[in-house]
Amino acid sequence: MLTVPLRTPLTQLPAEHHAEAVSIFKLILRFMGDPHLHGAQENIFGNYIVQKGLTVPELRDEILAQLANQVWHNHNAHNAERGWLLLASCLSGFAPSPRFNKYLLKFVSDYGRNGFQAVCQHRLMQAMGRAQQQGLGAARTLPPTQLEWTATYEKASMVLDVGCFNGKLPSPTSIRAMGVIKAQGLADGWRGWTVAMKNGVQWAELAGHDYVLDLVSDLELLKDFPRQKSYFIVGTEGPVPSRGGPKV
Repeated sequence: MLTVPLRTPLTQLPAEHHAEAVSIFKLILRFMGDPHLHGAQENIFGNYIVQKGLTVPELRDEILAQLANQVWHNHNAHNAERGWLLLASCLSGFAPSPRFNKYLLKFVSDYGRNGFQAVCQHRLMQAMGRAQQQGLGAARTLPPTQLEWTATYEKASMVLDVGCFNGKLPSPTSIRAMGVIKAQGLADGWRGWTVAMKNGVQWAELAGHDYVLDLVSDLELLKDFPRQKSYFIVGTEGPVPSRGGPKV
């Protein structure tokens, strides 16, 4: 476990990413060690670190390696707890590379503490599965929601109300799942779904390949947060049936 800022990255990186990697390590040290960082500030600060990995895939292994280094034989219980929390949150957003994933899985399985062993194992296996199905660049668009941070901190499963309905919203902010392919008149292969969310007068709808909770994260993030470009379908009158073909 390093106790001083890095001068060079822990992993092999292109030279143009060295300065960013060193800067991220300082952010990790502050996240783990700042006693005044809690609540919403903690989530925003942690999401900023996660977003670094989402935006620059080359930095993902480096971020995960830095966090593994900081929880390794860390005898400060509070400091280590925050390190495991951030590691699990990073794994909610992106997967390690194939050259690193088995080593990281072995590490969290052997040294995970205070319930984070199972959490990180589960997140890592999910991330590895997504990467195998969707390719090496598989990752969500936006960092974790407040609900996800809370679930990770409590090492608990998440519960999210989903309203299934025909034309009426049960609450001002709702998510709906609906069959849409059958409505296109297809006799075979009609099973499918889409997700839309209403916040006030604005609707946002998934394009079919997004993470559902990215819709919620997009609403929660501050206006000036350095987010990636999303491709949510946004409107003010509610979702309408697709005219160009089935939406999955």
